Amino acid sequence: MSKPVKVKRYDKIYRGKGPSGGGFWKVFRWIIAFLLIVAIAFFIFSQFLGNQKNSTQTNSSSMDTSSVDASSETSSEETTSSEPEPESQATTRVSVEMPENLLTNPDGLQSFLTQSKTQGYDSVIIPFKTEKGQVLYQTQVVAATQWGAVTQNPVNAQEIYTTVKNAGLTPIAQLSAFQDSTAANGSRDNAITYQGQPKTTWLQGNEKIRWLNPYKDSARAYIKDLAAELHTMGYEYVMLTNVQFPTAKDTRYDLFDNGVSKQDILKQFIREVNATGVKVILSYSWDAATGAGEMAYGGDPSTYGAAINAPVIDLSAYPSGLEQNGSVITDQTQIVQTVVTTIQANSGNSEVLPVLQADQNRDQLLSALSSINVKSHLDLQP
Repeated sequence: MSKPVKVKRYDKIYRGKGPSGGGFWKVFRWIIAFLLIVAIAFFIFSQFLGNQKNSTQTNSSSMDTSSVDASSETSSEETTSSEPEPESQATTRVSVEMPENLLTNPDGLQSFLTQSKTQGYDSVIIPFKTEKGQVLYQTQVVAATQWGAVTQNPVNAQEIYTTVKNAGLTPIAQLSAFQDSTAANGSRDNAITYQGQPKTTWLQGNEKIRWLNPYKDSARAYIKDLAAELHTMGYEYVMLTNVQFPTAKDTRYDLFDNGVSKQDILKQFIREVNATGVKVILSYSWDAATGAGEMAYGGDPSTYGAAINAPVIDLSAYPSGLEQNGSVITDQTQIVQTVVTTIQANSGNSEVLPVLQADQNRDQLLSALSSINVKSHLDLQP
């Protein structure tokens, strides 16, 4: 008997057949696989969109923050720039002294002003009363005429003011205060006189220099009136030199001080000039701030109450160095730093405008001043 033939069934035989049997399950698996693929694709796609969204938000947030920061910085910068500068910066000035002969030389004056502006100066010191006592401008102060102080060819101070202003510079009037051989000789009641000879003007040295006496009301009033007059012409600043007593060690003169100290009477004088409304620039020997001014100033001039202190830097005043706290400073840069810093400390709210003489090492002095953040200075002419 022959073996029965085994019939092998292959699923592939039923491909494309109806829904029953193996075909159904095949279709079912394909559907499940498709759904899984769709689900996985959806998951991946949704994750991708989420990351993109987060990235966009992050970038947007970063951009917004950056924008805000930039805006804040801009606003801060604008606010800062709109605020007034600190006093020390707002009052920084680089001044130059005008030669006296240019007052009566319009072309020379204009050339000087143009050059000064080009060189970076912002203000000009204009001499209107000399150490000899000559008043160089047309004044209405009666005493100046009575005492023969007005020069033969006085200039119009108001016109000079306008010329300097039109050149883009600040005009600063300068007056020699108590060293004055003219007014002191014109009225003995103004002068320092010899002891026992109140009508004889004391003469200093071979130069026979005469001095007004700061203890005399008329002497102080004379300088104050000149400063007040210049202020009415537009001059906001008046620079006073020789606000002091003679430095000569001569005991033959009599000050009639009535027990008032030199320092106190000079402080009183500055208060009287301040009362006119003018801003006083007080120039003096810088070593007076370190104890060398007893004879001339009776103390430290930086404490007198001027709006601006203008110490004249003179390194020859310390030939052996500067004694400081038991030691001696010999380095010139350190001497400048130490003395000017002392003046700053003693000046209170006053500005400090160091005066540089023509025979000094200007670059060295400017470097020393810059190292202690002193930007202002005044250059004297040779």
